[in-house]
Parts: sequence; C-alpha cells; structure tokens
Amino acid sequence: MTRLSDAGLLYDAAAGGRLDEVEGMVATGVDLNALTGNDQNQVTALYGASGQGHLEIAKLLLSSGADPNARSDRLSNALQAACINNSPAHTKIAELLISHGADVNAQGGSFGNA
Repeated sequence: MTRLSDAGLLYDAAAGGRLDEVEGMVATGVDLNALTGNDQNQVTALYGASGQGHLEIAKLLLSSGADPNARSDRLSNALQAACINNSPAHTKIAELLISHGADVNAQGGSFGNA
C-alpha cells in the first residue's frame, strides 16, 4: 500500500526530472500508478514526467510497470499531457507511450483528447 506522501514524492521527483530519486523509489516498490494531489487534480508520476518532457524518467516508469492510460477524472492521461507541448522530447514521450499501449482515442480531461 502506498501512502499519499510516497505518491507525492514520486510525482515531485518525476515532474522535476530527478532520475536518481525516481530510480530509488521504484526500487523500494512504490505504487507507480498512485494518484497524488487534491481531489480535483490527481495525477500520476508518469503524467508529471510526460508533461514536463522527462523522457528517461518516462522510460523508467513504463518499464517498471506504470500504466500509460492511468488518469484522473478532471485531468488527463500521460499521452494527453505530452501532446500539449510541442518539443522533440514531448514527441518522443508520446511515441514511447503509444508503444506501451497508450490509448490514442482517450477522451476527456482538461486537455481533451490526444
């Protein structure tokens, strides 16, 4: 069972691009799909890494079992977060997510569909 603080720490490290911290937390068996944030803005670590363009962290999370389709009710999934940005890193992350089974037809969230 993952405490909310564990999910928050993982999200902060992933969104902040701190690969060493994410590796350490993954090694402890933290729930990679745990949501963090308040009730209306819950997100996963993969969402944070994808939205911020951290390709190596996204690779690590996916290879360790993160769900590319995890999402909250209000926000979007990792693919949608990657697609709102127009940079080479975000494009590579979108391709990576799709190769890991991200649903390109996913609807909803504040970003619409991918």
